[in-house]
Amino acid sequence: MGFYAIKVFVLAEPSSEQKDGMEDDKSMSEETEIEMILHPRPSAIVAALYTLRDLDVDVAVLHGPAGCSFKHSRLLEEDGMHVLTSAMNESNFVFGGQDSLVTVIRKAAEMFHPEVIGVVGTCSSMIIGEDLHQAVEKSGVSTKCKVIAVNVHAGYRDNTVGVILTLESAYKSGLISKEEFERQKSMLEAATRLEKEVGAASRSYIP
Repeated sequence: MGFYAIKVFVLAEPSSEQKDGMEDDKSMSEETEIEMILHPRPSAIVAALYTLRDLDVDVAVLHGPAGCSFKHSRLLEEDGMHVLTSAMNESNFVFGGQDSLVTVIRKAAEMFHPEVIGVVGTCSSMIIGEDLHQAVEKSGVSTKCKVIAVNVHAGYRDNTVGVILTLESAYKSGLISKEEFERQKSMLEAATRLEKEVGAASRSYIP
């Protein structure tokens, strides 16, 4: 029969300084709750996908569950950019899904013979720390076409982060110049500020 150690915690009366700090925390919590945006908005993942479309990327590979960004993926197909998924499952969440991603990247190159492929992360792949660049290198497709790998998830408060991350990767891949990247980044940062002042991020809830 085993023995279990039990820890006993005695709660002491907080000091006046601690009480002041608790009040400050409470005020900050209430302020944060007021500032929360309750209506759904496009995520940084979707923003990244549309940016790839605007960069004339031929095919994008989403590294995540099959249903991630489903609606927008189908709309992007209508716009002429193919969208594939690594279709991560429960096993991949635990043991990793890089092998599946490598397979899909290779399949994308075989099926569409693209000039440019985009590889986009999702919440699932980013949470478990999947290395998109390593998967691209392992796939070997970089010798056949340019690849833009975007490490992104949907947890950013500002969806324009997805655009900036995509443009940065495009610059590093030689698809756009540093000057063009800096120009668009500056415009996006200004647009983000404007959205917070008068746009979809300016109110807690917009029906």
